[in-house]
Amino acid sequence: MLGKKPLTQREIRRMKEESDKGDLLTVFNKTKRMIPIQIREPSSDFFIGEQTIRIPSGKTYTDRSRVFNMNQLRNLEAKQEIKVSESKT
Repeated sequence: MLGKKPLTQREIRRMKEESDKGDLLTVFNKTKRMIPIQIREPSSDFFIGEQTIRIPSGKTYTDRSRVFNMNQLRNLEAKQEIKVSESKT
């Protein structure tokens, strides 16, 4: 039996472009202090690929929804420290 053929460069590029598209999340800091939020690419290692971003008071940060730790966003939203809004691309 023949195995699966490897992906061509065109197929790899198309898959990457499709993965870059997606829902965008905008996080707005409603407090008077800076809020740290952890983000990482889904395919990266937890300890190596994780980054901390700091959102100053009254500022926003926008990125793809898959890089955020959704549990952390839910907890901060429940404390009314941030406001999260979604937008489709």
